[in-house]
Amino acid sequence: SGGQAYLATDIGRRFGPDNALGIRINAVRRDGDTAVDREQRSLSVFSVGLDYRTGNVRLSADAGFQEHKLTAPRPSVTLAGGIAMPEAPDASRNFAQPWTYSNERDTFGTVRGEIDLSKDVVAWAALGARSGTEANVLTPLTVNQTTGAATLYRFDNQRQDSVRTGEIGVRGKVQTGSVSHSLSATLSGFSLDSRNAYALSAFINPIASNIITPVDVAAPAATFFTGGKLDAPLTTRKSILSSYALADTMSFADERVLLTVGARNQTIKDTGYNYDSGAQISRYDQSLVTPMAGLVIKPMKD
Repeated sequence: SGGQAYLATDIGRRFGPDNALGIRINAVRRDGDTAVDREQRSLSVFSVGLDYRTGNVRLSADAGFQEHKLTAPRPSVTLAGGIAMPEAPDASRNFAQPWTYSNERDTFGTVRGEIDLSKDVVAWAALGARSGTEANVLTPLTVNQTTGAATLYRFDNQRQDSVRTGEIGVRGKVQTGSVSHSLSATLSGFSLDSRNAYALSAFINPIASNIITPVDVAAPAATFFTGGKLDAPLTTRKSILSSYALADTMSFADERVLLTVGARNQTIKDTGYNYDSGAQISRYDQSLVTPMAGLVIKPMKD
């Protein structure tokens, strides 16, 4: 299918007094050709995980990096209206232009901690973050004739994402008379800042090609229709999600009947901004409380 080299390693161990500290490392490298002519793919992944645990404390942290690159990726195909389906090209045929590519890179990390406040009460907190970039030069393609004749144009885009997350919570058990309660309270948040820009070549002078016998041409300038600056994209979207929830699972009749009640308040704030000026163009800000109830009955021991 073209040939790829692939190497992966997974290394982990525990050490220290009572093996309290653990580390695990994963690394992956893949590179080579795909089953499609002239299409190449590479993947690099590295991650490390750490954890520490004692009698009543558990801590963990994970960090990672991933990069995925495609060279001359075969583009999606649209069939123009009013024509019959053309003959299918050979499955290995690549009608992508040789100067197209798609690259993605992400760096991420999380930390989490749990502590037993007592025999029946546990509290926890967690934080996470991700920074991602994407860069594409692609050629969306439209087939216009049953001979496979097609037209395409150049489409460039740049995206940069910054994500932050967090969560805190506590859960525990209490007894009130003959009723056992399993209580939990959580608070979580998520924020996204997305920067984007794009550029297209002229629609009125598209590139001519064919999915049966592709034609390579020089890359046209992507200056006909633009949004933002590819080398310095502005924020086009911000999203903030938050929620807090309370729940109680009550146990009756020697734990043969379980009744759960709870509620969650969720808030969504989503703001859109103009690609060129960064001015706000849309905003959504709403909250909603969602109640919940559940009943479990165990008629027999099994």
